Amino acid sequence: MNLQELFVGLAFGAVVSIFNHQLIVRLLPRLEGLPVDRAKAKLWGRYLVRYGINFLVLFAVYKRVWLLTGTALGLTAMQKYLAVKYFFKRKG
Repeated sequence: MNLQELFVGLAFGAVVSIFNHQLIVRLLPRLEGLPVDRAKAKLWGRYLVRYGINFLVLFAVYKRVWLLTGTALGLTAMQKYLAVKYFFKRKG
């Protein structure tokens, strides 16, 4: 087990996850005032871009198992962290 590759993958996955999150967050204020169908279409398009980026990132590191594992953990951990953060932010 190469811990250095695992931590590099974790950091890489976290950075990509934050970028993906910002793609969605920056779009939300611009959706206000749009018809529901058009807003859904724009949001759906951003989600497709987001999943495409995740696929490309994972495909880029698939030959190095520990880097792939760290990247997948980084992508998943940041998504869960941001979801919990926003959940508690809206509750309070």
